[in-house]
Amino acid sequence: MRLDSKSLLYLLWRSLKTLFSEMNLILLKPDLQQEKPLAIEDPTTINHVQHILRKQPGDLLEVGLLDGPSGWAKITQINSNAIYLDAIQPSPSSVKPLPIKLFIALQRPKMMKRIFRSAAMLGYKQIHVFNAYKVEKSYWLSRFVQEGHWKTPLVDGLQQSRDTLMPEVFWYDRFKPFVEDHFKFLLEDSPAYLAHPYAQSPFPNSIESPASVIIGPEGGFIEFEIDKFVEQGAHPVSLSARTLRTEDTLAAIASRHIDF
Repeated sequence: MRLDSKSLLYLLWRSLKTLFSEMNLILLKPDLQQEKPLAIEDPTTINHVQHILRKQPGDLLEVGLLDGPSGWAKITQINSNAIYLDAIQPSPSSVKPLPIKLFIALQRPKMMKRIFRSAAMLGYKQIHVFNAYKVEKSYWLSRFVQEGHWKTPLVDGLQQSRDTLMPEVFWYDRFKPFVEDHFKFLLEDSPAYLAHPYAQSPFPNSIESPASVIIGPEGGFIEFEIDKFVEQGAHPVSLSARTLRTEDTLAAIASRHIDF
């Protein structure tokens, strides 16, 4: 079925509306707080405030400082280049960090964007990205890794979930030094669960303490890698009989923690 230009424009508008409507909290960089008046100059954010939230001067806008407080600020002026705000009036946040450390093998940049966005949205605050046998070398040379493009999906996830605390991200481009020299130290005596579709033990139905979860590359771990993690105290577990996307796996794991 062919669509006319009006229908195509409508579908495009609906897609953009869905994308922009996921910005539930406007995150600002801390250095912007020093400006008087406080200004939002990002074109995407300006469009969201004007055309999705339909805010006008005098309205309150939910905003937060990256790694700082969140609250409400009154819009004093809107033009095509900026939105000006009064000082933020902090309000208590009910969002809690998820006490689960995420260890994940590097995947395709397109997939990592989804994974990072979901991880930030769900409250993961430590993300350790490591190399594995089935990780393509080109992934480490991508702009996502080399040019810091991984920060954008994290901010997107925070804005979706009304969170301001940026996750810490650590990178390990060599597997053996990571698993032998760093992994056990990073666990801090907390249980570590290695997600494996063919493991005999099921993932716990409830997690009541800090924990760590390990997720392999898109092609899965090789036996050597599984053995290395087990030597360092990891427990292979199966989350479901179904094969899940990584971002869906993160949500399923987060839902098992009592603080989620």
